[in-house]
Amino acid sequence: MSKWLDFVLFVVVIALFVSHGLSVRAGRRKTKDTWQAFATIHGWQLLPNTRRTTMRIGGTQANRNVEASAYVSDSARNGITEYVDITVEMSNPTDFVLQAGLWEPLLRNKRAQQRLRRKRVKSGEPIFDSGYHIQGYPEDAVHQMLAAQDVQLTIRAIYPLDAPLFYHPMMQIEGNRLALRFYRPYYNTTQLQKLIEQTCMLACTIEAAFDHQASKGKV
Repeated sequence: MSKWLDFVLFVVVIALFVSHGLSVRAGRRKTKDTWQAFATIHGWQLLPNTRRTTMRIGGTQANRNVEASAYVSDSARNGITEYVDITVEMSNPTDFVLQAGLWEPLLRNKRAQQRLRRKRVKSGEPIFDSGYHIQGYPEDAVHQMLAAQDVQLTIRAIYPLDAPLFYHPMMQIEGNRLALRFYRPYYNTTQLQKLIEQTCMLACTIEAAFDHQASKGKV
């Protein structure tokens, strides 16, 4: 009887292992098919993959250079993890750095990471500040940006307050780049397009906030 149970357990483990592997392969195939279709439709380029990426594409949206990276990873601890990184160019007149909700930097720069070891910066709007934990430097510049209503509304549109905490928000600004991370797969070209548009809109509202402050002589 013991040998029979051992055999059944062995078969179950093998079946689970095979099923898991097939799920990872299916997720990667869906991602590649969707993103290749998106690149073809919009005239974007397929970029070389890194060691971790499943798919990388680059192009322009609203006159901005954009890069999108898809990840379908597998680990014994976390199982299948699917997420997307979007990076867009933006103007950054005060050279501020910002990071929120990330366990690893999206834009790798040791100097910027050292500067980010600062206290949390708040916007002054209680509901927004209760839902989002954002760090940045210099604090005055980051506060001015976060205090802009359009910036708050755009962040809330991308990362709704009623979404799970691990969706809130995952972003980084460094130099002339804004990067966002989303922990959900995108197997639809329309969804991917919307995400790219929202990221560009956030860059636009941040730039507008600083333009407004500059016109008032505060930047």
